[in-house]
Amino acid sequence: MEVKNIKLPSQLLTQEDVERINRMFESPKRVEHEDTSVFSSAYLEASALLCPVISKHFYNVRTLQIDPLCIRHDESFLGYRPTVSTRFPEASAMIYHTLNIGQSAANDIQLSNFGYCNYISPRHATIFFNEITEQHELLNYSCYGTFINNTLYGNNESTSEMYPKKKHRIRRTRMSRSKKQAISAKLVAISRQERMACSCTSSNFECAHSNWEGSITINHGAVLRFGCISFVFSLVNNSTDSTLT
Repeated sequence: MEVKNIKLPSQLLTQEDVERINRMFESPKRVEHEDTSVFSSAYLEASALLCPVISKHFYNVRTLQIDPLCIRHDESFLGYRPTVSTRFPEASAMIYHTLNIGQSAANDIQLSNFGYCNYISPRHATIFFNEITEQHELLNYSCYGTFINNTLYGNNESTSEMYPKKKHRIRRTRMSRSKKQAISAKLVAISRQERMACSCTSSNFECAHSNWEGSITINHGAVLRFGCISFVFSLVNNSTDSTLT
């Protein structure tokens, strides 16, 4: 019986076919280059950053949301200097025309992630971009007010006009809430020893500009303080707002 000489599958391919198949399974440099471009294109377009103040001298500009080349490293209005740190909360980008700030998780910036304070509200303030003036402005919603460059702006509310029973009930509610928040803060402080304790007193919020309830223009480098949690407002390089004044 005659045995036929059957060719193997590899012998049926031409040299060009072999080279083409090899090219399909090599060139790792090309794949790496594509991954890098995809990562760089994932940066968001933002008009500003809200950078947390992390010490008496520095504020953190580190963020993964926008291109680092767009971040300014200017000194703030009150002398805080920028730093890039992975140990502290990162800066938050303002990628829409409004940025809501408050204690609750419904806000764009949840203040409880940056520190503990007795004088912050569920919805404390909103930063928005005014398309007419082409400037960023802040609108305060909190009864405790918002500090802008050490000037307190608040709503037209006065605790002295409250009835004694209502004042006592509010004080008792705040004391109960403060105890619960203090317990929570102690548990968090075990893993975050950098967390600063609340240093606010009620007298700090008695001199608010109660007659002004409109928005306040904020410039690049302005220091915003909600209770005792501070941020530096920083424009990115592709923004059109005014410079540090």
